[in-house]
Amino acid sequence: MIVTIAICTYNRSYYLKKCIDALLPQIEISPDHVKIMVIDNNSIDDTAVLINNYKNNHIDIDYFKETDQGLSYARNRAIKECNTAYLGYLDDDAIPNDDYIPTLLNIIHEHHPDCFGGTYYAYYENQKPKWLSDSFGSKVLLSDHPKKIETGFLSGGNMYFKLHILKELKGFDVTKGMKGNKIGYAEEDDLQLRLRKAGYSIFFDPHLAMVHLVANYKTKVFWHIKKAYVAGKSTVSPIYEHYDLKNTMKALIKMTFIQMPRKVKCFLLDKDFFYQNLLIDVFAGYARIIGLWRNDNK
Repeated sequence: MIVTIAICTYNRSYYLKKCIDALLPQIEISPDHVKIMVIDNNSIDDTAVLINNYKNNHIDIDYFKETDQGLSYARNRAIKECNTAYLGYLDDDAIPNDDYIPTLLNIIHEHHPDCFGGTYYAYYENQKPKWLSDSFGSKVLLSDHPKKIETGFLSGGNMYFKLHILKELKGFDVTKGMKGNKIGYAEEDDLQLRLRKAGYSIFFDPHLAMVHLVANYKTKVFWHIKKAYVAGKSTVSPIYEHYDLKNTMKALIKMTFIQMPRKVKCFLLDKDFFYQNLLIDVFAGYARIIGLWRNDNK
């Protein structure tokens, strides 16, 4: 075995099945190289039944129940249970491309990266709202060809590591990230910052691709505002300006007297700039500033 694909899940058995079913035909081609591991983070739906059904059909899936609530706890449990050279994470609501496993193994065989990942593209169960941009829910390409990247961060839902590096860095910070249905961020960026600081490199391949669900709650205006606040509050970026009281007031004034009038003008003149865009751009802007201030004044 070369690589374990860990799928950390919480009450999303319907999507989990789609993810696993997309992987299985590809794994059958290389059964001695890839294994699937499911980390169940206290699901109360039929996730356990789903995995048992696979096992009853002689499909080899490692299954573990992680009782400490939080995505970082679940990901760290995968580190503890893994026994392959590489360990990666795939979101439970992702559907990997048909060539995902061959691409994954090719990256490992050709480049032997310390850490690597790919991209994802959005899909919707219902029609995408007109006010959401076509790029929302898709990852901005860090490169248009396979290469080591010096800046930028991989997405945690499509990301792989040499196992010994994860153990050396002691995994993910359990104070960060999603906890059940509670929004949380920054655990993935934090780990990659520590990885670079330790002298390891990060590799990106745009061909390692999947589609990723944009859940219905992400099409609500309030979610975007809340996300901006939480992202600001939990940021670990080393490049943002510190938000002491003086800088926070400057940012709020700029938002009020420069950026907000510009957004109102866009709303009045641009037929493709909807009132939802105006609300999000203005209130998410304020929310992010307040979140950054909270982050610097804990």
